[in-house]
Amino acid sequence: MENKKNMKKFYDTIAEKYDFIFSLSDVQKNFFQKYITGKKVLDVGAATGNLSKFLKNEGYDVISIDINEKLIEQAREKNVDVKNLDMMRIDELRKFDTIINVGNTLPHLNSKDEIFLFLKKAYSQLENNGKLIIQLGRV
Repeated sequence: MENKKNMKKFYDTIAEKYDFIFSLSDVQKNFFQKYITGKKVLDVGAATGNLSKFLKNEGYDVISIDINEKLIEQAREKNVDVKNLDMMRIDELRKFDTIINVGNTLPHLNSKDEIFLFLKKAYSQLENNGKLIIQLGRV
């Protein structure tokens, strides 16, 4: 629980500058265009919605989730529909062709057991031959 309080405080503090700090580069755009499978995409930890907006503009059917209200508000200002949903609850959603969990999202879980459980849930939410794209910063 303490981890979530600290995480909220951190992201509340940087919310206004989030897009400047974590901009979406052309290299990242090219990567996602190359490796996404199918059209149904889940963006876990969507933050201000830059990746989700890009993917939607590219024709993908994107569902975006995050838990920080300030970041969600910014995403909605960009016409990105972000659900306020903890990543540990992705099993409440439909199945996806690709699930994306990038940035520093995965390390925000409280333990290696929680990370393993998330990965299990993510796998169960993938369509046949679906892809889980993750980025590990620090775990």
